[in-house]
This record gives sequence, C-alpha cells and structure tokens, in this order.
Amino acid sequence: MPLLVDILPNVEQAQLQNLPGGVEMFFSLAGLAFPIGVVILVQGSVVDEKALRTAEWILSKPVSRSAFILAKFCGHALGILITMVLFQAAVADGLIWLNQGSPLPFWDYLKGVGILTVMLFFYLTLILMMEVFSDKRTTVLAVGLGSALGGMLLVQFLPFLAYITPFALGNLAPLVVLGSPVNNFSVWLPILSTATLGVVFLVAAIRRFNQKG
Repeated sequence: MPLLVDILPNVEQAQLQNLPGGVEMFFSLAGLAFPIGVVILVQGSVVDEKALRTAEWILSKPVSRSAFILAKFCGHALGILITMVLFQAAVADGLIWLNQGSPLPFWDYLKGVGILTVMLFFYLTLILMMEVFSDKRTTVLAVGLGSALGGMLLVQFLPFLAYITPFALGNLAPLVVLGSPVNNFSVWLPILSTATLGVVFLVAAIRRFNQKG
C-alpha cells in the first residue's frame, strides 16, 4: 500500500502493521471484486430493455423517462447495498472478530464500508450512463471492466488519479479503519471527487434518456 502512504503524510508504513488480520485483505479484494460485480450485474439492464422494446412499452404508460432511469438506479443500488456491501462487510467483520478475539472499532469500520459504498455508487452510475449512451453490451462492458481492472494499474503510473477517481479507494479504506483522521484533505478529496462523478453520470444518463424521447 505504498501509494496511499505517500498520499497520506500522517500515515507511516509501520502503522499498517497494526491493521487487524484480514482488514487489508477484505478491502483490497472488495476494491477489485465489488466493482466487477456491479458492472456484470447492472450491464444489460437498460440495453436489453431498449432492444426488446420493453422500455418503449413501459414509457407508453404514464411513467416519465427520468423515473425510468431513477427506478433502475434505486433498484440496483438497494440490492448492491444490502447483498454486496452490508452483508459481505458483516461477514468479514465477524470473521476478523473470531480471528483476533475482539471486534473492530465500529465507527472506523463503518467509515471504511462507507468508502466502498461511494466507490460502487461511481460504477453503478457509470454503467447506467453507458447503457443510455450506447446500445451495445460490448461497449458498456469494455468501459466498465476497463475502469475496474485498469484503474488500479493506471494509478501506479499516474498517481494524481488517486485524488480524483475511485481507483485507489479500496486501499484507502483500510487506512481509515486504522484511524487515519477523516478531516485529512487527502482522504476527503478522492471520496468527494468519486461521489461528484457519480452524480454527474446519473444526471447525464437522465438528460440523455430524456433527449431520446
């Protein structure tokens, strides 16, 4: 986790040894596996309905185009939050508790899980936007999986991306669980940037879908 140690000047490499067993593993794996899961889960939810004309039939009823996209977003967001974030985080917390004999600090762990949630918000809205802008699954998958898989590698060559993208959030979360002050600008910047990009993607998807009407 050397990149994040460089970004957070108040965290030293030696401090990472204080992480309870399994914390870094959970967040590092979640930072890669969860975005891939979101991409695979969400892709096709709009493209298929456009191809099968299901969307056209639904929109012939008294349903606004904005409500159609927001319903897709809310439905997927709720499912992802419950089954992918909260359930997995609870299982991981329980296993770490059993391993070390004491629970993780609740609020610090919750902050780390919150960071994962913001990251998945980014990928959910990115895929919904691509589904509106493109009619091809391959394009949607290429952008989604390219971001999820290539982003972590890209950050190694362009470290400034860690400040403005979700690509390093999976490694940032354990440092927050460790107790790194959340009022640190270097902690807040990538979180706020990722959340802002997610909102931009969602608004872009709604505006574009309305323009197609």
